Amino acid sequence: MFSRLLNNVRFAKSLMPNTRSCISPTRHIHATKFSLTSTETHTEADRIYDDDEKEMRRLILDAAILNVSMLGWTDDSIAKAINDVGKLNGPLAHGIFTRGAYDLLEHFLEKKRAHVFALVNQQKETTESTDFHDTSSLSSEEKYLIAGMEAHFEYLSPYLSSWPSALAVLADPRYALDTVKIVGSTVDDLCFLAGMQSSRGDWYKERLLVLSIYTSSELFL
Repeated sequence: MFSRLLNNVRFAKSLMPNTRSCISPTRHIHATKFSLTSTETHTEADRIYDDDEKEMRRLILDAAILNVSMLGWTDDSIAKAINDVGKLNGPLAHGIFTRGAYDLLEHFLEKKRAHVFALVNQQKETTESTDFHDTSSLSSEEKYLIAGMEAHFEYLSPYLSSWPSALAVLADPRYALDTVKIVGSTVDDLCFLAGMQSSRGDWYKERLLVLSIYTSSELFL
């Protein structure tokens, strides 16, 4: 995986212009609401969760992730988590997961995103930027782009057997706008962690190249 990532990164870097400026990417994931019982699509945060609901969602979705190995990225994982947590009000708990399995997957990807940021930033504070590889011949951008991608894929490793079904959930056209935002945020994160601050002229090109590296490597898993 490392050699594949390295080859992909170096190829992409050879296509990137050398111009650099100080425009930093913006990284946000916005929650949106979709109804599992309706074909109506809502493109922004139509529902605002209060603090109690946010905490309830977090507890249930954390528990649901533990059920993925048995039940997959499905509504069943959430339903079992609601029962497992137990102390929460059942009808209320069910009512705050309007997108079912997509809510579960989005929560997992947010946890993965936070993990990658923490891990790569920790690596930047040490003398070893990646753990198991000789990176002496790599540029700083290459080191941290590879480190970021490896951190993403290592986080996915316990779920590889079920990941094709997760990708199918992400590909659901009802949630297309949410998925585009998640993918865009992932690419922006990788560029930010690598220190790739692009000019207006090559901002999109650079991110498209990183996107192609990330997605092709993920499909290779």
